[in-house]
Amino acid sequence: MPQPKLDTADDGRPRHYSVGALIERNGSYLLFDRVEKPFGFAGPAGHVDDGEMPHVAVVREVMEETGLTVTNFMFACEEELPWDTCSRGIPVHYWRLYRCTVEGELRPEAAETRKMDWYTPGVNWPTTFDPAWAHWFKKLGIG
Repeated sequence: MPQPKLDTADDGRPRHYSVGALIERNGSYLLFDRVEKPFGFAGPAGHVDDGEMPHVAVVREVMEETGLTVTNFMFACEEELPWDTCSRGIPVHYWRLYRCTVEGELRPEAAETRKMDWYTPGVNWPTTFDPAWAHWFKKLGIG
């Protein structure tokens, strides 16, 4: 079902709808160090545009942020995060996370990323994550 970009959470605060792409290859995950708040390492993610389907948004966000083409995706989980404030100051986000398979050449979007690479839990796993992504990795038992 198409989503609004912004509506009101049950507690009356403004809420954005967001999507995230969990991209894993050979035990490593594609992550980048965010340039804007919330700071820390994250997977490709972003807001759902007004009237956009969430699965369309995740494909768009992956292409915009990484240059990669999503060839397959599978819904992983969803949850409202009442503490997840974005750079636009919206305090609540309703997230849908997808496991994605990608192809193509990695071309990080310089305006959004400091460093994008493949990270392996227990090997070169980052120590600081965007709070939403710290939540997802803990929830999914990754890292």
